[in-house]
Amino acid sequence: MKRIYKKISTITLVVILMCSLSVGIVSALIPTINIDPESPTPKSTVKFTSEVEDQNVIEVRLLIQECNANTGICHEPRENLSMSKISEGVYETSATLKFEDTTYIQYSLNVKTGEGWVQYLEGTKKDLNLQNNNGNNTPGFEFILAILATILIIPIVYKRKR
Repeated sequence: MKRIYKKISTITLVVILMCSLSVGIVSALIPTINIDPESPTPKSTVKFTSEVEDQNVIEVRLLIQECNANTGICHEPRENLSMSKISEGVYETSATLKFEDTTYIQYSLNVKTGEGWVQYLEGTKKDLNLQNNNGNNTPGFEFILAILATILIIPIVYKRKR
């Protein structure tokens, strides 16, 4: 019986080790994108910088689309921007957001190698920095605090009257 447990635990350990190594290898090949500024606003210019580790890169393109979370609609057309190589494995492009009602952008990175086009980060979303007139991003929260304060004060007032 002890042999069976020993075999099962050894096999489980080997499988876990193999899975963790394969995840590390796969994640190392997935390109990354940095956005500057980190919290863009509607109608601003955004710089995208991508690090692509593949050695056989022919072309890198960024598909970007402006969307409104309140209406659930994404504006057309989607921009298909060519990214310029600024150093080995690093590509960059800029985009000016066009719509005032944009609440987030979604983007995908297309990399062309000798084997063809590969799409990464498909549908990745980045929320925009939206400023309300009063600068408060949690409307209605004050009402909840007022109700809680009233609930806490009522027992104190009734206790004093008795």
